[in-house]
Amino acid sequence: MIVTAQAQSIARAPLGLEWGLSQEKTKKLGVEVTSQADDSFGKAVVFYKLPQTITDADTVLGSYGYDDRLYRIVILSKQFSETNPYGNAVLARYSSLSAILSEKYGRAAQTHQKGRFDLC
Repeated sequence: MIVTAQAQSIARAPLGLEWGLSQEKTKKLGVEVTSQADDSFGKAVVFYKLPQTITDADTVLGSYGYDDRLYRIVILSKQFSETNPYGNAVLARYSSLSAILSEKYGRAAQTHQKGRFDLC
C-alpha cells in the first residue's frame, strides 16, 4: 500500500504570516527565524521582525512540520500589571483576542500538555 500526504494549501495566518510557508519563504517576508530545540510540535522557532504585531506580544513562537511547513503559531504576552491582582485586564484581553481570532479563523480547539515548558 502506498500512502501519500499533500501539503496544506497556503492561507493567511496571524501576524502577517501564511500557513504552510517553508522557513525559507518565511524569511523572504523579512522575518527573522531563530531555531530552537525540536519539540513535540515539530521544528520549533522564535520569530522576530514580523510583518504585523500586537502591542502586548512579548515573544512569538512557531512550529514547522516534517515537511517544513508552518502550522502552529504561539504568541506569548508581555507581563500584565501587578496592580490588577484579580486578572481582569488579562481576562478582558484574552476574550477580545479570542473573539477576533475566532471570527477570522474559526473556533480554536483547546489542547493541554503537562510538564515544564522551555520556551526560549
